[in-house]
Amino acid sequence: MLHQQWPTEAAHIGPHGMSQKADDTEAAPLCSREHHQEGPESLHVLGKKFWEHHGIDWPELRASLIAQYNATPLPRYERSREERYSSTHS
Repeated sequence: MLHQQWPTEAAHIGPHGMSQKADDTEAAPLCSREHHQEGPESLHVLGKKFWEHHGIDWPELRASLIAQYNATPLPRYERSREERYSSTHS
């Protein structure tokens, strides 16, 4: 996404209530310091202007990340996403 010198963090950017994080499908992988929280051009400093400032189309990037995730096969020893959900919600 952007150059990286620090570990990656999930920046939860979607709609959410106070003291709640947004859904993981609304998380962007950003380096922990410069682009997520601390740098002068970070998401926490620029807010919604972050995406335009860095020339990123967030809806397009989000769709691409979700497509990549959905196309990644689960390891053989894991149950499917549907099996995990149904066993915890029945």
